[in-house]
Amino acid sequence: MLKNHRFSRGYLITQTKNLPTINAEEVVKFCTFDEKLKKDCEHLRNNLAGEQNKDKRKVFKKNNLPYVCFAGVFKERKNAALLKPSGLMGIDYDVYDNDASNVLREILKQSKYTYILKTSPSNGLHQIIKIPLINSEEEYKQHFYGFLREHKDLEIDEGCSDISRAFYLSHDPRIWINDNAEIFDKKGENVVQTRERVCNNKKKHKGGDRSAYDFAFCCKLIRQNKTKEDIFRIMDKCGSERWKSETLSYKNVTYNNASKVAGGSK
Repeated sequence: MLKNHRFSRGYLITQTKNLPTINAEEVVKFCTFDEKLKKDCEHLRNNLAGEQNKDKRKVFKKNNLPYVCFAGVFKERKNAALLKPSGLMGIDYDVYDNDASNVLREILKQSKYTYILKTSPSNGLHQIIKIPLINSEEEYKQHFYGFLREHKDLEIDEGCSDISRAFYLSHDPRIWINDNAEIFDKKGENVVQTRERVCNNKKKHKGGDRSAYDFAFCCKLIRQNKTKEDIFRIMDKCGSERWKSETLSYKNVTYNNASKVAGGSK
């Protein structure tokens, strides 16, 4: 149950000590109904969107938005200060295109590990997954890198490997919950697997071994009746690193294969 997962919160990101606690059920209600949070997020999304306002968004969030540390209860917001694990891990996806955000939302809703899915303040996505109750910062990182390894085609913020990672809360009337989400109990190496390394490994494969993420992304956009031109535009912004670095031939093959499954014209 949501209320069984309790973790630290801060009223502003500058608050790092004497942190109160909150449970997941309370977070869902707060993100859905709090009027001040709604007003702040509407201002952020409507008036401070775009790369040109990146610094202004950062300042606004720092001065206005509360945050939580999904991993557990902390004595203070430091990696070495965990008092009690929550059994949760937050995953951050930076997506600034609304179409791509909607598509990624649908893809993540299909994951058996997605427990809570909500929009971030800047229209990205926060995916909260269940993990075993960990005993150390190192063990937390191992679960993160295990998740990263299995989802290497998704643009995951690798800063989420920090157990004390702060996640800004944001208004989202579409917040999604899956009470039957499975626990992600796999582990990976505690090393940063950069996107360049992943991309280089992919290039060694034959052309038929397409990115499952790009394929699913294309299928979803096709089902939304997007044109090929619009799909390529969205994918160039928010597709996997393989899509962004590959030739036009790879993109056409992926699109054509998706068209056969989802319908659409070539």
